Amino acid sequence: ARERLLARFWLLSAAVALPLGVTNLLPAYGVPMYPLGNLGSAVWASIIAYAMVRHRLLDVEIWISRFGTMFLAGLLTIVPAYAAIVVLQIHALGRAHVELSSAVFFALIAVVVLFPLIQRRLEAEFAKRAFPYKIEQRTSLEMVSRAVFREKNRERLLEVIAGGLAAVFRPPNLAIFLRVPEAAELRLVHYLGEPPPDRAFPLTSALVAEIEDASLSLLQSELLESKKPRAREVGELLARNRWTVCVPMKTQSRVVGFLALGLKEGRDWYMLTELEALERLGDELALALENIYLHEQAALAQQALERVERLSAVGTMVAGIVHEVRNPLSAFSTFMQVAKERKGDPDLIETSLPVIKGEIDRVQRLLEQLLHATRSKTPEFAAVDLAAAASEVVNLLKPQAKHARVELKVEPLAQGLLAFADPDRVRQVLFNLTLNAIEASGKGEEVTIQVARAEKNGRSYAEVRVRDRGPGVPPEVREKIFQPFFTTKKDGTGLGLALCLQIAEEHQGYIEIRSPDGPGTIFAAGFPEYVAEVHAALLARPKQEDLQLTPEEEQQIRSLVGNIKLPPEILRLARQVRPKR
Repeated sequence: ARERLLARFWLLSAAVALPLGVTNLLPAYGVPMYPLGNLGSAVWASIIAYAMVRHRLLDVEIWISRFGTMFLAGLLTIVPAYAAIVVLQIHALGRAHVELSSAVFFALIAVVVLFPLIQRRLEAEFAKRAFPYKIEQRTSLEMVSRAVFREKNRERLLEVIAGGLAAVFRPPNLAIFLRVPEAAELRLVHYLGEPPPDRAFPLTSALVAEIEDASLSLLQSELLESKKPRAREVGELLARNRWTVCVPMKTQSRVVGFLALGLKEGRDWYMLTELEALERLGDELALALENIYLHEQAALAQQALERVERLSAVGTMVAGIVHEVRNPLSAFSTFMQVAKERKGDPDLIETSLPVIKGEIDRVQRLLEQLLHATRSKTPEFAAVDLAAAASEVVNLLKPQAKHARVELKVEPLAQGLLAFADPDRVRQVLFNLTLNAIEASGKGEEVTIQVARAEKNGRSYAEVRVRDRGPGVPPEVREKIFQPFFTTKKDGTGLGLALCLQIAEEHQGYIEIRSPDGPGTIFAAGFPEYVAEVHAALLARPKQEDLQLTPEEEQQIRSLVGNIKLPPEILRLARQVRPKR
């Protein structure tokens, strides 16, 4: 399309400029007309300039060089020929005829311009009619070359190349050798006809050395006539394997392999143009094979990464289950120690037993999920009173806080504040954050749990803030504190805060670390605030499970943890860390 548009502008400019230019010659023939050649030149220049600016059709440097070379060629051919014709006219006729000289001049220009165009057209037409098999061969090789970069599978690519070369040249035998890095050799990977006697060549062999030094194809006849011992050795090798030509496949002087072909059909030799086509094909095939190799290595690396991520997910699942059960057991153990010290204390029993029973029920539900639940389960959202949940967690951890001589306090800054969340998961976040605050606090210090409404990114959240008065969190630790398996505790798993962050994100909430005025650290966890007009309809509508592990993934997990049905939060963690498909 661009060439046709360019031709239109050239024809338009010529149609205007040439007639106007002819007017410069008319006065010489007695025609009384004002010469308009300069106007034609101006119009021609304007049309060409428009094409260059408007359609970007003309590369100035190319056309300047093209017209410059044409002008020089004209000076070297047309001017001497024209001068010789004028001299002949003077010697033969006594004078130079203006009409004849002008006609000869324009005829010479036409010959110079039209001859290469006609010659190329006739050459192509003659080759098509006189040597149709050459045209077919060239077309076939071009199709094979295009297929080189289209195929992404090595075996399929080798089949296409071998089949294409067999169809073009019809050799009795053909072999393709490729580099095998782990074996340090070139190995036979594909062949047609009879298999060659030699199936592999070490990288230290004479053939590989000859290929490394060669810039063109290796021909059996030339190698056998060479005076170099290594070349004659390689020629004998080619003769033993019935190969007439060996085409190197190299990238940046690195040998990727080689193509070996026997004589063409009819025991004919390979012509120079055919060898050049084979050499181009060898270079293209080397690049394609290198690309496929790099792609395969990247795929292997990705598979290794997937295995690591899968094992990480399995480890997170198993450790998460332990973490789920260990926190309540730790609180139970502390409660039993305090109960021994405060025997007969009815207040302790009255306030702690309901909370303990609730935690036992939660652990029981977890075990039921592990043993009897279906594959997965979505969070059970409800309107959660954060202040009540915080009070339950505080009552559960009071014995442990007392044992550590830490005071727990709940400050509901917003009365009746509800969060749209899963109650068990909210309590789990509060439990982990409060337990961490107790462990970070010194004796006699206070841990405060505040419940307040917060605005973030234009949305309302029910936020719980757990503050300790400990030494604080260093900046370098803040960057990693939510990463799985990162911990600063001697016996920690590094999963508590990671699971808290995951739960908050599942609820479209957040967890932040803040620095208060004074000592200590604030961990703030926000959950979407419950809005009856919006969330009541969601609670009434049944929800469909949206988390599924594939059977292969579940089987791999079971092989490590046994026939245990894992709880939903652990499955979600596996889904989070598994690679994207």
